[in-house]
Amino acid sequence: MWFTYASSISLVATVISAVLVYLILKANIKKPGNLAAFVMFLGVLIWSFGELLERIAGPPPADETLAYLGALTLCVGIFITPAGLIHFAIDYPYRIKMKASTRKYILYAVYILSFVGIALIPFNSLLGNIVIRGVSPYNALGIIIWGLESSVLHKFFATWDFIAALIMIGILVMKLKGVDMYIIKNQIIITLIGFLIMFFMVVFTSFVPTMMNINMYPLNTLAFSIFGLFVIYTVHRYRLFLVAPVQEEAVESEEMPDMGIYEMKKDEAYHKFMLLVKSGNTGVAFISENAEDFKKKHGLKNTSIYEISKEGGKNRLNPENKEHMEMIGFIITSLLEQVYKPVILLDLSEPWLKEETRKILKEKIQNISSVYGGVYLLVG
Repeated sequence: MWFTYASSISLVATVISAVLVYLILKANIKKPGNLAAFVMFLGVLIWSFGELLERIAGPPPADETLAYLGALTLCVGIFITPAGLIHFAIDYPYRIKMKASTRKYILYAVYILSFVGIALIPFNSLLGNIVIRGVSPYNALGIIIWGLESSVLHKFFATWDFIAALIMIGILVMKLKGVDMYIIKNQIIITLIGFLIMFFMVVFTSFVPTMMNINMYPLNTLAFSIFGLFVIYTVHRYRLFLVAPVQEEAVESEEMPDMGIYEMKKDEAYHKFMLLVKSGNTGVAFISENAEDFKKKHGLKNTSIYEISKEGGKNRLNPENKEHMEMIGFIITSLLEQVYKPVILLDLSEPWLKEETRKILKEKIQNISSVYGGVYLLVG
């Protein structure tokens, strides 16, 4: 094996990618935005590790077999990354408004495409070198390194990576315009800046030379390292992956509400709220039952519950009272300023509530939702 500064850059990118994969796993991979990020950075990790194998193979007549293995490993990363990019664009920081079935078909399509490509990699030589033609040494920055000779499948997925990156940039820019919450806005901005730096470095030192069959030292892993550092900073400063959208994971067959306002019957709204909160979402509920009894009954020790009641007292609010109505709005907005997309249950089914009061509260919820987002389950 051979270790130079070229190997060092690949090693650093591999380590940074591995750290990000670990952070996402630790934060809860089952959150939709996190799952997408996991796939994206897993692709980058495999890509970086494949290039590391190429670099430590050493100059000719050193281990060409290791270089070839590294090239094929690198292709696994290249083939899986676009699925992660598209998935991340769709799900983070909130899902694009589309039918659940449409989203499912899009994700099935991009993942199947990636998995088909990956499945062909081990049979490269048997299929007439459809993935890569092989590896060959060339001089880059004064040292001899191994580089893969691109073939049809490699060029196809390199182009798909490029297109997927453009799609992700475009969608995140559009989403940025619709986000008012400070922490989420900064997550997107910093992630985008790091991604754009990486994008241009990869395009001009790797993608364009590959398409034109030009030997140039690729700055892929240096670009990955820079992007990874931007993301790690965002994780530390703005809790990226820790405040990503959450969906119920225990009942996969049940359609769960995403960002928006939903008017439901009482039993359905309470049921959805319980599932979402117990799957890890932060929530607050304003219910027509005794708050303390409700918390004990359902084991909601860390969830804020308030009773909609004519009478005053601890954890009781009467929307007919102007101050109490303002308090409901304050409780909701305070939560939204700290947590991305919490679940809010508001039960206005009590018969003594005036229609005008219900109307005012619903308008207040509409206004709060338009600024902060969130998931609102309304009864009555």
